[in-house]
Amino acid sequence: MAKRMTKAQALYKITQFGRTEQHTMIEAGNHHEAYQFEHARNQLLYALVNGGVNAVRIKLMQMTTIVKDNPFPYVFHDGARALLIEFAKDF
Repeated sequence: MAKRMTKAQALYKITQFGRTEQHTMIEAGNHHEAYQFEHARNQLLYALVNGGVNAVRIKLMQMTTIVKDNPFPYVFHDGARALLIEFAKDF
């Protein structure tokens, strides 16, 4: 059984998610792509506040699953989605 993550631990991990990658994209002028990291962090923080760590797990599953019929996925940028998939392993 995996070690349970506290809300404080989850909060720290979420606020740090993708910061380096986002900064690199901004410096390269890829502002729209960089926004995807901010969008993901906001969605995860909202889930944490309203539903706790389990809600973050559910949101991560939604954000990393690609549904063919959904024209508006949570995260458009493939790099952000790939990083979210790695990030989800900690939860």
